[in-house]
Amino acid sequence: MNHRSTWSEELCNLDSDGDGATNGEELGDPCCVWKFGDTPSRSTLLSHPGEPNNFTRAELDKLQCVKAPRDECACMSGNCTNGKCQGCNLVDDEGGYYCVPDVDAAGCYMMQYPYVWCGELP
Repeated sequence: MNHRSTWSEELCNLDSDGDGATNGEELGDPCCVWKFGDTPSRSTLLSHPGEPNNFTRAELDKLQCVKAPRDECACMSGNCTNGKCQGCNLVDDEGGYYCVPDVDAAGCYMMQYPYVWCGELP
């Protein structure tokens, strides 16, 4: 595969040397988000993606992308206040988060996930 000098998500996710770590993990871009001119998200535990290493399971775990937990009370539309829902929030990863008006805590709990109560409890 000839990727020349183009960094892509595909190249980042490859394990070119077969040592269990992706190219991105070895180069400090475990989440494959680096763009030209940026500093990699990690500057420690770096290695050459073309030279196999003998990583332990614990070392491989440290190299993996750590995703930030999502804020289930963030909202994009509906009854939002400064981007936060103060009531019943519909958590929809594809369509955004919608803060549902006129639903109390009991009603929100009855609807269950993906509806999440973000207001104060009565």
